[in-house]
Amino acid sequence: MFSSMYPRWLSYGCNTAAPEPLSLRHQLIERRAYGKWLANGCPRDTALQDWLKAEAEIDKELEMEAWSYLCRTRW
Repeated sequence: MFSSMYPRWLSYGCNTAAPEPLSLRHQLIERRAYGKWLANGCPRDTALQDWLKAEAEIDKELEMEAWSYLCRTRW
């Protein structure tokens, strides 16, 4: 199986069982990367670049949301 860094469609094969449910983070990254790919005109060989950019953006957004939640509930 491929690492979680790659979109799930890269890990599908002829003899594989149904994939496990993906985490919400993974799903958000996958959607963002796909959107980037579409916005750029569906170029070849940019999957990893789009994935890494999307991953960085989503992680930053999730971190900011977590800090916001902590600040609201801590006091």
